Amino acid sequence: MNFLEPDTDRVVRMSIDAFLEGRLRPDVAGDRVFETKNSRYRMAAGKLVAATSSQLVGSELVGWLVDEESDRVRVTPRWAPGARAVLLVKRLGRHIVVTSTTLMMEVDGVLVEGSDTRPLMPRKVSTPAMLAVTPPSAQVPMIPKAAPMPRGVGMEITVPEASATDAPASVPRAPINPSTPPPGPGPASGQVVPSTPTPPGRTSLG
Repeated sequence: MNFLEPDTDRVVRMSIDAFLEGRLRPDVAGDRVFETKNSRYRMAAGKLVAATSSQLVGSELVGWLVDEESDRVRVTPRWAPGARAVLLVKRLGRHIVVTSTTLMMEVDGVLVEGSDTRPLMPRKVSTPAMLAVTPPSAQVPMIPKAAPMPRGVGMEITVPEASATDAPASVPRAPINPSTPPPGPGPASGQVVPSTPTPPGRTSLG
């Protein structure tokens, strides 16, 4: 977006006030076509009916900005070679649009004196200077979700080999005497074991 110098900005805003109050009436007679370096506009009865940028269709002509390079910068009702169109876009609120330098003016199919007769070359459209632009609506940033892992895809984990120092200590066992029979199962809990009767003629020493 292009910006205006402070003095030029003040003059343009003053011209808007004069236009709304009826003190500035631009010359809008006839079917007019004017071109800048990158854009083409068509105007009827003081309103744009066609433009390279469709957002400007319906804008009203306020006047022509001239003598920007001097201390006599002003907005006039009549076009002059090198002037810039000052437009008011009411449907977007009180928006002011200042086009690039106009190179050609045509009224009812006739070139106005001072116009550049070279045809408009197709180029990338530049954005005219806009004042009092409405701020864009706040948007909540979207946080992308993590992509799910496809089915059947596993994760390989390397397990380090166990060393001798990592092995648990073994419990020492008592040596086995081959002449000693292995102990049998003991009595179950709560089971009464009958005493062995002492043979006759022997005394049990307990």
